[in-house]
Amino acid sequence: MINIIRVFLPCTIRQSYFRNVKNNSTRYSFTYDGNGNQKSVAVGNNTLITNNYDNILGVLKDATYGNGNTVEYTYDNLNRVTSKTLDDKIS
Repeated sequence: MINIIRVFLPCTIRQSYFRNVKNNSTRYSFTYDGNGNQKSVAVGNNTLITNNYDNILGVLKDATYGNGNTVEYTYDNLNRVTSKTLDDKIS
């Protein structure tokens, strides 16, 4: 018979996220909210995407792309995506 004992020590886990990445002369920038969700991605001075999250549930509410298109998400009670709406067109 083998006895397995698991010991969990208190610790702090700190996640690290990319903030800026430079490739040759191109700079990629990433921002995050207080929960670690990615808020935006930019290349140079051009924002590619901006994400907005529900502060309570942590789910993605909408994403606005650099071309101005916005995708809105709705969820069921289990936080599963039930619909995506691109500029008032449901898919």
